[in-house]
Amino acid sequence: MNTIVRTYSSSFRKWLWVAIFAVFVIIHTPKDKVEIICEHGVDLFSQESGFLKNAIGDKDRVVWDLTHLAVRLKKIIFLISMVILLTPLIDSLKRTYFLWDPKKVKKRLIRSGIVFVFLSVLVFPIKLSGYGVSYARMSLSPFEMSSGWLYRRLFNPAIAHFLGFQGSVLYYILSLILTFVLIYFLIAYFEFQRIKINLIDILSITTCSFVILNFMAQGFPDPLMFIVFLIALIATNSYESRLAVITLGLVVHEASAFIFVPLILFVFPKKDAYKCFLVIALYFVLFLLSYMINLGDFMKTYIVIGDKTAFEWMIEYPVRVLGGWLASYKLLWIVIIYGIVKMFRSNELRKGLCVVSIGVISPLLMNLLTFDVSRHIGWGSLALLMCYSYLMRRGYLQTALMRFIMLVNILIPSIYVGTNAGFRGNGGVGLYPWLYELSGLHRILGGF
Repeated sequence: MNTIVRTYSSSFRKWLWVAIFAVFVIIHTPKDKVEIICEHGVDLFSQESGFLKNAIGDKDRVVWDLTHLAVRLKKIIFLISMVILLTPLIDSLKRTYFLWDPKKVKKRLIRSGIVFVFLSVLVFPIKLSGYGVSYARMSLSPFEMSSGWLYRRLFNPAIAHFLGFQGSVLYYILSLILTFVLIYFLIAYFEFQRIKINLIDILSITTCSFVILNFMAQGFPDPLMFIVFLIALIATNSYESRLAVITLGLVVHEASAFIFVPLILFVFPKKDAYKCFLVIALYFVLFLLSYMINLGDFMKTYIVIGDKTAFEWMIEYPVRVLGGWLASYKLLWIVIIYGIVKMFRSNELRKGLCVVSIGVISPLLMNLLTFDVSRHIGWGSLALLMCYSYLMRRGYLQTALMRFIMLVNILIPSIYVGTNAGFRGNGGVGLYPWLYELSGLHRILGGF
């Protein structure tokens, strides 16, 4: 599993920081804000120079031309910056040699295919849904988008755009591919941990929300987000690759910061921590500055649905909150709790604090700001993977009881729970929707 760490020149490191800054500026300046900046610029220059005021003529036309020029430049700069950012990350992946062993690759692909087909039987991914439709629409012209809920989560639609997966059908196919790749890297993670995981356990873990919800609702950025998290653990052997993976995570979804903070504190080398935190700080400084251009966007975009904040929804529907937490991992909460207890009892405080931070504290903070309870609790899935690996390595999961729990967890229907949407058993086809209806859970939970 050992890798050779590449040393980068000081010149490349400077360009890496330039790329990080450029990408963050681009995702915080959607088209409408670029237009505001261009309009202010034209007004400023025309006031300073009477000659320029006469030369400008039709102000609206000039602002329109400048805006569209800026949008085209954003696309080019974003692509160049992504090439720079991906360079150290791809190099780290190439140097993580166990990922490329032909026999292991073949075995991984077969197991990933079996898991993917099995999960499709449980919940068949029929079509894009929810915000997946909006992301697919973004993929047609991602840099033309105006302010809104999704713009700064630019990576998925931008990559789809550059790779030719544009529009509903092709973006749907890309989403399926990313879900398959997520399963592939999940299996690779256990190899990285030198854990021999059987197929039943893989299936049980993948019925938790962080994987199965991607079959219930296609098109969300979550699969790529989890792939980024796994790469952060498996294949970031240089500080440049760690900066790149944090940047890419933030461009996929800003809430990734809640997971990266514990990773920086407890997993990444201490000597690079301040640089990693600087990337996150730079992101949120630009985040706040972007709202200064149009402060009215903040509440509308982030905090309120139906005239109520996320916290107000939580207070009004506590059963949904509890249900969302339970639905995220189902019976495998036992694995997480068992792992945390064993870590603290063994005085492995750093590991225990890491798992608690990723699996409990970070999701709790996310829930205070968001509405998708079961989905965002699943963002702490690294805690489950860490606990499972820890317990397996020490033989604690080899008992008949734990084998029974892993098996029964597969049979419990996975559902989506949101504070605003309630309990959703997924209206599509597959074994889980059928079991959800047959068990009568939809009648019991529908009132909450």
